[in-house]
Amino acid sequence: MNVSDPVRRNSEPRPRDGGAPGVLAAMRGLAASALGRDESRSEDDEDLLDWLRDGLEALPGVARVHRIRVDEEGRVSEPADVAGWALLSDVDHPALRRPRATAAMFERHAEDGRVLTVAVPIASRGEEIDVMLAEADEEGVGISELERAAAATLGAQLAMGVAVRRARAEARLDGLTGYLNHAAMHEQLDDEIARAQRGSGRLACVMLDLDDFKAVNERQGHPVGDRLLRLVTLAMRVECRPYDICCRYGGDEFVVILPDAGIDDAAQTAERLRVAVAGAVLVHDGMEISVTATAGVADWRPGESALELLARVDRALLAGKGTGKDSVARG
Repeated sequence: MNVSDPVRRNSEPRPRDGGAPGVLAAMRGLAASALGRDESRSEDDEDLLDWLRDGLEALPGVARVHRIRVDEEGRVSEPADVAGWALLSDVDHPALRRPRATAAMFERHAEDGRVLTVAVPIASRGEEIDVMLAEADEEGVGISELERAAAATLGAQLAMGVAVRRARAEARLDGLTGYLNHAAMHEQLDDEIARAQRGSGRLACVMLDLDDFKAVNERQGHPVGDRLLRLVTLAMRVECRPYDICCRYGGDEFVVILPDAGIDDAAQTAERLRVAVAGAVLVHDGMEISVTATAGVADWRPGESALELLARVDRALLAGKGTGKDSVARG
């Protein structure tokens, strides 16, 4: 639902020196990435994991850094780092077992007590877990206590960054439908207009209102109405491209932002949405409950603000309502 450019947008310079300067640079990068407005929408946290890797590589006692991902069954998954996985082959740790305990840093020791590997698990993808492994030179002195403390600090800071992003992402979503909420929609539309200005210049919107939905709430009650809303919005999402942005404008009214789309694309999408809404039938107490929808569409015009675009698409929606509902009107 959310759109995020895959490239790193953080302008913080990458750490170039080892030791304390490199670790401090990584800590600053983690903080900047977690608090950055655009990066807070990232769904994969790859930039945070990159900063963690940079910080671990800056530790003088670390010769190599590996990254592995472990699935819910404790098996390594993509990207597979065979060398990194081999380092954990003889380790029994709760982070690698199911059910898992709280992910915490753990170590691998040589027979003489030297710390050869420090593993920092980062539970950032549901049941999957990323593990970053800092490996010392087998012939060296190992990873010192101070370096292990630095690794733990980096891991804790990354976990905090992930938590901040998750909280921000949840605050942007409507709790019932999982669509962007009203405030987040305005913010996202501003971003998409800026992106269109820099790129293709193409952007369109669909505004869709469920016809006579109030009657469902009055006759069947709000819990049933909520169930129907969830069913309808799931059906709508199926008809959208992966990078289209579904938003709950308010009540039973929705906006779908269509990047790199023109008015014809928007009209076709709106028609699919209209059909999908009509086909979403809720069975309650042996009764089939469904609604129709009316949609308005408009494409962005150069120099137009988000509010101006929304006003045009809203006027198109009102025109559609005025001509009999269950239709698509262009603005």
